[in-house]
Amino acid sequence: MTSSDNTLYQCQLFLEMDRAVIDEILSYAVTATYPAGTTLIQKDEIPKALFIIRSGTVGIYSEDVLLAELGPLAIMGESFLASSTATATTTARTTISTVEFLPEQFFDIAHKYPQIAFNIFSITMNRLRHSNDAAMKEAHSREALLQQQVEERTRELNQTLDELRITQQFKDQFLANMSHEIRTPMNTVLGMTNLTLDTPLNAKQEKYLKAIQRSSENLLVIINDILDLSKLEAGKMELETIPFQLEAQLEQVYDTLRFKAEEKGLHFNYKIEDGVPGALKGDPSRLIQILINLCGNAIKFTDKGRVDIIVTNEDQASNTLRFTVKDTGIGIPADKVELLFNAFQQVDASTSRKYGGTGLGLSISKTLVELQGGSMQVTSKDGEGSAFSFTIPYTIPTAAEMESVVKEKVLDFSALKGLRVLIAEDNMFNQIVIQDTLEGAVEGIHIDMAETGLEVLDFLSKNDYNMILMDNQMPEMDGMEACRKIRTTFPAPKCDIPILALTASVLQSDIRQCIDAGMNAVIPKPFELEKLLKTLSRFYQYTGDDKPVEAMQEATDTAEHTTDFSMDFLIQFCEGDMERVKKYAGLFEKATVNNINHLKTAQQENNLEKLGLTVHSMKGHLKLMGMDNTLEMAENIERALRNNTPDATLQQLVAAYIHTCELALNELVIQKENLQ
Repeated sequence: MTSSDNTLYQCQLFLEMDRAVIDEILSYAVTATYPAGTTLIQKDEIPKALFIIRSGTVGIYSEDVLLAELGPLAIMGESFLASSTATATTTARTTISTVEFLPEQFFDIAHKYPQIAFNIFSITMNRLRHSNDAAMKEAHSREALLQQQVEERTRELNQTLDELRITQQFKDQFLANMSHEIRTPMNTVLGMTNLTLDTPLNAKQEKYLKAIQRSSENLLVIINDILDLSKLEAGKMELETIPFQLEAQLEQVYDTLRFKAEEKGLHFNYKIEDGVPGALKGDPSRLIQILINLCGNAIKFTDKGRVDIIVTNEDQASNTLRFTVKDTGIGIPADKVELLFNAFQQVDASTSRKYGGTGLGLSISKTLVELQGGSMQVTSKDGEGSAFSFTIPYTIPTAAEMESVVKEKVLDFSALKGLRVLIAEDNMFNQIVIQDTLEGAVEGIHIDMAETGLEVLDFLSKNDYNMILMDNQMPEMDGMEACRKIRTTFPAPKCDIPILALTASVLQSDIRQCIDAGMNAVIPKPFELEKLLKTLSRFYQYTGDDKPVEAMQEATDTAEHTTDFSMDFLIQFCEGDMERVKKYAGLFEKATVNNINHLKTAQQENNLEKLGLTVHSMKGHLKLMGMDNTLEMAENIERALRNNTPDATLQQLVAAYIHTCELALNELVIQKENLQ
């Protein structure tokens, strides 16, 4: 019997054997005669003997199908490697010799007749080779199938990711457009309202205008909340780390909300407990945002009683402060507290109808607290009031860092007297707002108004200005293109004029585009007058060559023993991408080392042209790193070169500048180690 399924039978070992072999095998046999229909080998049973047909016939069946019929001298029997899948049944009266080998008998015969051993080896190798080929084919087939499945799944995932990216891009673009389209008219509404409130009014007119003002401010809060939520979802929220006075921030929260509290007859105050540091280093604007949200909610949901802010030192070792906002308002049911911090959710639908709001504020505030390494908790009793508290760890600023805060606090805007400013704005109503606002706030200010980027270039080519306020979206040539033209095609000092973006495009990507185009800062619309004036004061500088040498030396003396280099600025610019931070820091370090060497060589050779080119080339790096004080020192050197300042004074300015750059390099090395 042969096999089609690679089964190796003992009968195959004896095929083509000499008659002597067969005769010797038969010497071990027991012969018997069986009637027709006798089953000798059952399906799926391993036979225990070798059968040799002496006379008669045996049928080999699979199920009821006859596969073969064997006659005299045919051999069938015990499976060598696998069990049979067929049944052997006599089809006539049949005589069969049955050989039941003991293992030692089989090996005696195999030893006596080497051809048997050779057959065993050959047949086994053929079967193994076939089995291995089949296994390899199956393995390759499975591997190909798996590879195909992986590729299909990868394509599906990539397609999904692409769809998500496209969706996010559409979402970001929608938010950017929505923000711009709402902020542009909002700038007019708020600006005109504020201007009108400064004119003589009767009580009813003032009441109506203040209602417009409050409604506009509330709409602006909603817009900002939506933008903040988008930033938080995308992981693009940036935090500042700057020195600030704690009480000044609480005072700002108080000034913002006290009129709302007074309108409802509420007592509203803040208290700083003993042991709380007065000077801190962190993000003051986000602290104000969180407190205004919590206090605004407390005032909104409190009809009588009080709202208090209490600040305590939770952990003096880590300077972790706890801020608590307590009210005597309507309270929150215990089963609703867990809903408070879910975006777009309020305690119930009636809350939104009665009190207004989007349900975003608390969710955003909680996330902002957690981003700063803190946590937020709430305790409340329905009908008796609530207490929202949060912790934030801060660091303590140095005395030198706090000096800038104190100076800013006593900033005198009268220094802007006589300011010459070019404003680029194509919206007629916004032109009126910005011009009337600045003319009312700055004595002797001179304003020219351009409606396109091309007009900006024309005005600047014919006139001198202290700075430019630049809208981004204008016909013919936008603000960023105009800025690039000024930076690259105008001669000094006009190419270095401060250019401040005054724009309704306030997404982080928009701000980065402005900075990349060469703008010095971004002022969002609707603008706040105090912030606008602070920014103007920060960048106000003489555009002519008449800045006194004494003023240059004073600025140099102030800066030469300190450095304004901070890795925090670069981390914010790179949105926390530490690989980019390290890359830019390394480029700045390499460029600064080379430029310092060039400066020293130029000094030794008294090569004023090389000195000026080197200083000018460094200004772009200083702007990128946010080193405004060092940048001013570089501009003082350029101004001194243009004015033919006495050599001794120039050498003093350059020496101080080199020293400040070396201090920056030392600080960079220290801060780079902290990044590891």
